[in-house]
This record gives sequence, C-alpha cells and structure tokens, in this order.
Amino acid sequence: MAIGTVAVLVNAVVGVLTVWLVVESVVSRRRHRQGDGRQVKIDDPYQAAFLNGGPLRTVDAALATMSDDGRIRIAEPGLVTIERAEAHDPVERAVLEAAESAPNGALNTLRHTAARAEAVQRIGHGLARNGLLVAPSRDLRVLARWARIQKIVFLLAIPAAYVVTEFVGDTDWSKVGDLFLLRVGPGLLVGWFLAVVVGQNVAARLTGNGARALSFHRSENRHPATPAERVAIMGLGGVEDKTIRTLLVAAATTAFVAVAAGPALAGEQVSWCGGGGTATSCGGSQDNRGTSSCGAS
Repeated sequence: MAIGTVAVLVNAVVGVLTVWLVVESVVSRRRHRQGDGRQVKIDDPYQAAFLNGGPLRTVDAALATMSDDGRIRIAEPGLVTIERAEAHDPVERAVLEAAESAPNGALNTLRHTAARAEAVQRIGHGLARNGLLVAPSRDLRVLARWARIQKIVFLLAIPAAYVVTEFVGDTDWSKVGDLFLLRVGPGLLVGWFLAVVVGQNVAARLTGNGARALSFHRSENRHPATPAERVAIMGLGGVEDKTIRTLLVAAATTAFVAVAAGPALAGEQVSWCGGGGTATSCGGSQDNRGTSSCGAS
C-alpha cells in the first residue's frame, strides 16, 4: 500500500474519531444540563462551597463553623471530638452523625462520610436542577474515559508514525519516515489537542450560569465575615486558626479508602462523590485561591 494512501486512511480515522468525540461531548452535556437557562443567584455559603470545591468543601465549611464556636474540637493527629451535639442546619447534622460513626473521630473519614450524606448531596442536586452544575452521569464518565484513551493513542501515534516507517522494507516506504510524519503528524496533534479539551469539558461540572453565579457571589463577599463563607470562597486558606487549618489541609491531602455510602435520596443516587480526582468526585478544598474543582464550561 502506498504511503499516501496510508496517510489518508490515518487522517480519516483521526478526523472521524475527533469529530465524533467533539459532537458527542456537546450533545451529552446539553442532555444532562437542567434548568430553564435563567441566571440564578446563590446566597448560601454551602451552595458557594459546593460550586467552588464540591461536597468536601461544603463539609469543610461546616467543620470550620462548628470548630470556631466550640461545638467540635479538632486536635492532633486529625481527630474530631464533639463538645456540644448541636446542629444549626442539615449539613452540620450530617457532620455530627459522621463524627459519631467515624473510627476514633478520624477527620479524614468524617469528611468523606459527611460528603456522601443526604443533606450534602441535596445541595448538588439542587444546583444541578437550577442549571448551575451538570450532574454526573454514566455516559459522561464513559465519554471522559474515551477522551483519555484517544488522547494517549494519538500522542503515541506521532513518534510511532516515524519509527514504524524506518523499519519497513518496501521501496515505496524506505527512507520516508519524515515525510510520513509530516503527512499524519498535524492531524494527530489536532486530534490529541481536541481530546484534551473534550476530556476537560466533559469532566467539568460548573456551567456558564454556575460560573457567573459564583463570580457574583464572590464580588458580594469580598470580605467574608463567617467561617463558612471564608472556606466557601477561599478554601481551607480561609480557616483562621492555624492549627485547625493545618489539620484540615492534612486530611484533605491524605488518601482515603472509600466507605459504603449512607442512604441516598429517594430516586436520586449519591452521584457527587465518585472515585478518582475529577469533578465527579467529592471535590476538594485544600487550595486557598477560590478555584473550582467542579470545572467550568
């Protein structure tokens, strides 16, 4: 087979796969986007925390509040003790329940258990219904996985295009490695780049309306007054007590072995706490830059 024919076939396959990936990502995100398109304002620190850093930042906001007023005590080496079993809202109640069930009050276990609680999950579902987040789904996860595979294959195909032709004995192919690479390289690079973009877009949970709502909330709270609001906007960098901040950061950066989730919502899965480090997971809040693990689109 002539080198030109092979190059055309390679570029055709790359083009078809890339176009399919881009189109499917756009269609899938639109399919799972809810709301009527109107801009929704958020005025609750837990909503801001969820948009900014997912379920774990929501839990961290509650932990910061309860630690600040003395209802819980966070001590070395990352243990939580309940001083007063008083909950002012459902998220704080979830934290207390998680603290009671966590082995020795382990902070790392408490955070992840509370993040899977119904009260925290409801916040994510509510934001998704208002069009501020895209709810995780099986087809989006499959698409993200395919984008990763395509990204790796296209990237490896670039040097392979040169190496393979160097060892082909056909006279039509000998000493044309550079030429073949020039014929298929640009297409592979474009396909790789678009696979990267699509992978990031599919993994992102924050919608355009969600990003605008979060930006407006930040502008209205440039100087957050409460512990929950500071964590919601600034991450764990907003925790004023240095010792507690250090313990929370350590818990946020410690590997966690998932435990069985508690009862989910009736008719709704615990979808905001999956595995891995994408935005489908519990999210995080160890940074203090206010960036969103939910991503944006």
